[in-house]
Amino acid sequence: MRTDADRTQLERLRLIGRQDTFLASAGDVDRIARVLVRDSYIEGDTDFVFGRASAVFDHTHFHLVSTRKPSGGIVFAPNTAPHYPYGFLVTHSLLPTDAGYLATPTGLFGRSWDQGAGTTGYLPGTTPDEQLVIRDTRIGAGFNETAPWAPAATTGRPFTASTEPGRDLDDVDANRLWEAAH
Repeated sequence: MRTDADRTQLERLRLIGRQDTFLASAGDVDRIARVLVRDSYIEGDTDFVFGRASAVFDHTHFHLVSTRKPSGGIVFAPNTAPHYPYGFLVTHSLLPTDAGYLATPTGLFGRSWDQGAGTTGYLPGTTPDEQLVIRDTRIGAGFNETAPWAPAATTGRPFTASTEPGRDLDDVDANRLWEAAH
């Protein structure tokens, strides 16, 4: 499923796919589309929630499955415009894996998409830079607890982020991926 419009509200969705299940997008790079997804279920194995939109996912169940990809599955791949501070917010949601990930917890929360930077590499302040916050969300077993974020799609840029108090949350030289869940 794909959204491009501004002020899109989706409720009680059931989206089942594997890779690229839900694209929360914007029509072009100079426009931000706001999306609200509530009381929904989204399933997949690789970047199955991705895009450029400023999206809030409230009371949504994101199910990482291992039927096609038995390890290293990735839930989110935001592609936030570099001049825009807001990407994806996941709140009051569930983030479990299926039984295939329980024995060897290799699931990953997300990665930057770095769309359009395949030939240039990541260019700070120019290339889209992800933004994702997962908060007040129940995270199930099956995720890699020591390294839950993957290198960027397209460029392979390694995940880096400061956890220091007073850090710049909009630092273009660092990833903007955070989890404060329970």
